Amino acid sequence: MLTSAQAVGIASRLRARWLVTGSILEYGTVRTPDGEMPSVGITLRMLDGRDARVVWSAMKVAGGQDRETVFGWGREASLDRLAERTAREMFKGFALPAAAGDSVTGGHP
Repeated sequence: MLTSAQAVGIASRLRARWLVTGSILEYGTVRTPDGEMPSVGITLRMLDGRDARVVWSAMKVAGGQDRETVFGWGREASLDRLAERTAREMFKGFALPAAAGDSVTGGHP
């Protein structure tokens, strides 16, 4: 976990206005009646590099059976593909604020 001073210092050294930080809450398999299934849990936060204020955050938990329809169709067996898809879905619709603005869309400020 970064302190506000550390986040501002990193942003300054990188000459970056925005920092994305995150945590992996879960990355593994869970036992289900259909066998072992991948499961991931991810949190992401976007910080304003000027003051370390959180301007966007998201959390998502996903399992390999989430998109399954019938007979196993849509089931995801790869933990890596599930994690990648989950992260992509978290950023879907995300947009950086305009140069003069301070609000971020696509998540919960």
